[in-house]
Amino acid sequence: MTVLTASSWPSNAELIADLHTLGYIGDKDFVFDATYGLGVWWKVYRPRNLLTNDLSSEYEDVDYHYDFRRLPKSWVSSFDVVAYDPPYKLNGTPSESDERYGVHLPTTWQARNKMILDGITGCAMPLRKKGILLVKCMDQVARNAKRWQTYDCVEHAKTQGLTLVDQLVLLGSPREQPGNRPQRHSHSNFSTLLVFKKA
Repeated sequence: MTVLTASSWPSNAELIADLHTLGYIGDKDFVFDATYGLGVWWKVYRPRNLLTNDLSSEYEDVDYHYDFRRLPKSWVSSFDVVAYDPPYKLNGTPSESDERYGVHLPTTWQARNKMILDGITGCAMPLRKKGILLVKCMDQVARNAKRWQTYDCVEHAKTQGLTLVDQLVLLGSPREQPGNRPQRHSHSNFSTLLVFKKA
């Protein structure tokens, strides 16, 4: 089976299973999910050595409740793979599902973007040498301008000793955009999973 860069995977779970097929997540790897939530990434393929984390204490099946920007310093070089799915929506009208992803409270797109980049710093720390960091993000329109979140993540990751080795694009349907203003930018109908390797 050929794994394509862009595909209409039914969900992130199937995308993650293809990362296993490609060898980015091995059966014997020690894997840490910094933003586990309901564990939907691991519904199809689940590593044997998976430790889970989520800031919210409401979720079951979670081992830790740390802020992904401030993980324990004693975890330096502890994991082969770290999965990071931050709340990357920059703006828009809050919906019912937004609360689960932590994007229901008003903030600036700059503050949200800074949180995402700070999370990359936090999640790079517990990676072993040659370890893999998975980062989910999305280029999108915010405040009438295109915000290149993927570029921001790649450039920041370089400062943490991370190299982009692959990316997978999950095709989907764009949300209906409210308002009567004429459209000036294309709206993304995909999210991106960036695959970094630690030097």
